Amino acid sequence: MDGQRRALVSAYWRFCELFSGDRAQRLASDALWWAREAVHDSVEQAPLAEVIDLFDDLLAAPEADLSRFGAGPLEDLLRERPLEERFDVATAVAEQCHRGETADRWREALTSVWITQYDRDLLPALDDHLPPPLDRH
Repeated sequence: MDGQRRALVSAYWRFCELFSGDRAQRLASDALWWAREAVHDSVEQAPLAEVIDLFDDLLAAPEADLSRFGAGPLEDLLRERPLEERFDVATAVAEQCHRGETADRWREALTSVWITQYDRDLLPALDDHLPPPLDRH
């Protein structure tokens, strides 16, 4: 991981920590909003391989909050990429669940993803890793 990526990962997790705090901490998190935006923008705009690489670095950080990550950027990746990319997204995430030093962290983060049956049907490669679908009425 290069210095710029290391700075992004550190700033992202610091932003999350501050944003979950009291009012003063939330106000202080504004200075790190750029890191949250960089991660969010990657989900929507970056090539899938780059997103997976960034996510792997985020999950490898000692301060990573796996539940927050699963319910945030990972869920967004699984639900917001164009429909024609969803199969590839699910396959790439499933591969991360089975290889590398962060495989356990990927699997744990997936337990915090909220997903409907419709979305789940688009992500068959993740059947063994996702929690039961939500029924939203």
